[in-house]
Amino acid sequence: MRKSVCSIGYLFIVLLISAGFLCSYHLGKEKADDNTGTAVETDADGKVQFVLGEENGKVLVLLEDGCTVYEYTDIPVGNLPENIQNEITAGKCIENAAELYSFLENYSS
Repeated sequence: MRKSVCSIGYLFIVLLISAGFLCSYHLGKEKADDNTGTAVETDADGKVQFVLGEENGKVLVLLEDGCTVYEYTDIPVGNLPENIQNEITAGKCIENAAELYSFLENYSS
């Protein structure tokens, strides 16, 4: 009798520990998803604004604050037309996500 009560107690403890790990995993995953940059601030018109910059010779997409990285790209700045290179050096503004992804699609290879 005592053996079965101990076995049930151990099983219950293992289940509680497993449930705790599962809950902490899901909470951590939700926090990580919140920090990935998928939620983007919008301007008064509901449009997202981005700034294109350069890092290590590649195009870098920043949020409108000019500091927060939205996306790293593999697009070499040196392969872009000269006028686009100059705009990126100056901080080319992109008004919405559709325009951003159109730019990225046109210039990525």
